[in-house]
Amino acid sequence: MCGISGVIALDGRSRVDAARLTRASDSIRHRGPDDSGTFVSPAGTVGLAHRRLSIIDLTTGHQPMSTPDGRLWIVFNGEIYNYRELRAELLKTAAFRTTSDTEVILQLFRAHGARAFDLMNGIFALAIYDADADELTLARDHFGVKPLYYAEHGGWLAFGSEIKAVLEGAQLGREVDETALEAFLTFRYNPAPETLVRGVSKLPAGHFLTLRPGRPSGSTRSFVRARSSTVPCDTREAVDEYRRLVIAAVRRQLVADVPVGLFLSGGVDSAAIGHAMAEELGSAVPTFSVGFEGVGDYNELTDARATASHIGAEHHELVITRQDYLRFFPQSFFYTEEPVAESTISALWYVAGLAAQHLKVVLAGQGADELQAGYRRYLGARYLSSPLSRALLRGIGGPLRRLPRSMALKRAASAAEAEGEFERILRLVGIFTPLERVKLVKEDVRASWAGRETRRLETVFGDAAGLEAGLARMLYFDARTTLPDDLLLFNDKMTMAHSLEMRVPFLDRELVAFVESVPASLKLRGWRRKYLHKRAMEGWLPVETLRRRKRGFATPVDEWFRSGLGPAARSLFASPHSGCRRFFDLDVVLRLVAEHASGREARHLQLFALLSFEIWYQTFIEQRPPAADAVMGW
Repeated sequence: MCGISGVIALDGRSRVDAARLTRASDSIRHRGPDDSGTFVSPAGTVGLAHRRLSIIDLTTGHQPMSTPDGRLWIVFNGEIYNYRELRAELLKTAAFRTTSDTEVILQLFRAHGARAFDLMNGIFALAIYDADADELTLARDHFGVKPLYYAEHGGWLAFGSEIKAVLEGAQLGREVDETALEAFLTFRYNPAPETLVRGVSKLPAGHFLTLRPGRPSGSTRSFVRARSSTVPCDTREAVDEYRRLVIAAVRRQLVADVPVGLFLSGGVDSAAIGHAMAEELGSAVPTFSVGFEGVGDYNELTDARATASHIGAEHHELVITRQDYLRFFPQSFFYTEEPVAESTISALWYVAGLAAQHLKVVLAGQGADELQAGYRRYLGARYLSSPLSRALLRGIGGPLRRLPRSMALKRAASAAEAEGEFERILRLVGIFTPLERVKLVKEDVRASWAGRETRRLETVFGDAAGLEAGLARMLYFDARTTLPDDLLLFNDKMTMAHSLEMRVPFLDRELVAFVESVPASLKLRGWRRKYLHKRAMEGWLPVETLRRRKRGFATPVDEWFRSGLGPAARSLFASPHSGCRRFFDLDVVLRLVAEHASGREARHLQLFALLSFEIWYQTFIEQRPPAADAVMGW
């Protein structure tokens, strides 16, 4: 796992500044402290840079890497889990100088062009320069496990694993893109290609972009050829096939020339991976868990210990305090670079630091919930697909909106009033309703939106046309929006901040293809979420593990906002140069703080999004982080 960056002169005349290329690479040194390298094309119009975290082919995997004839050059961040099978096929026509997956990508691209990306089962963000064609290709893996940003400015296009490298490469200033605020307030993150940094875009998952010096940049294109469709199946056969594919996915992702560990929560997902790892390794699995002081939904350490004992793990854990959490919270935006409003980010930072003291690679259970209906909102997607259910909910929508602390029910009532399936999904996942966004945002900012939030998302939803209406389509949508640009994004940023690689077996391509083909009734049966997943784990895991109520990787921000964090947030929002004062109606923001403090409404998700935006704005955009005691002083 590594960090990549680079530039291309779109004006065709400028020449790469080697010092700037090095500065861009150095800005993401934490992603790859083991090695570094740069390449500049003979004409001086293309530059590539790489930071390496050595995991496979420790001695001969230096990048940028080229084919023997010097035609193709690559910088690559990720792992290709089926590279050995691909290499065996390529040996019929190509010779190899290394045992790395990087060289396999080069030869695969030589043979197939951009079609090569759809042949790879892995996680990747990469750039390949073809000297013969004088052409640069950028690509991001199928599910967006690895991030890839780019920006055009002053005749250059700069790209990189992180925004810091892109800003350095493009010599671009830091400003808020007001048109992207609508999506942030809907999702609490920005789906690709948007970011909240003006001029900076994310390459969407499963897409590539081809560039040439002297030509304007083109549009991104998908390299994914097969689309998902629902196939009827027998439950027993589905359980057997699912188990086989989980084992195969874990086996593939254990490939490394260094030790591999596991992020272990108290839930079924990481426990399932732990069981498969123990079976494959035949030795104790290093596991890592984090919890908060006290007892509640935010502390799964007792459950994690029980799972670790069951699989015979070499277990490590960490307990963090409120002060620990808040001490790092403002710093987190230096690494996330986007105001992703997930309260688990700081906790992940600490457990990643713990794991990095022992190894370089961990597996994690990310992806199971989005593919197999693990969240409560999927109940809404299932039952709101019925016209009768929508009519009943519309009938009681008024009383529901008057219930205290009932945000989930209020979102469901709003979704029931939506026109069409796509709009229902947006309302089910949104943290601010359309009406709330109108009241919150200043009129001049709102005037710039013009429905931009839905354009690419409608295309993503359209790709799910072969699946059952309702739940199956929402799962597909989440797997290609929430996963790559929210959960996987901050997982990558927090782990790579510690030079730690995180792998996600539940997003193995073969496993995902099977799960998405399974009827929705095998994912959500009655009120039982992740039905197939849990059935398949019977015999692998204890009954008490399978029956545990889903708690997630939670943090106690709800109660914090009802105590000292509320006043601290209020002070930050009301400060003279705050981002919230600039873009939002401050009276509305402060009313949300008061409503939550009084217990009338559960506004913690909305407040955390606004607080994340505020601290991100001060830290990343203004580069004047708030004083630590502004958050920690309560």
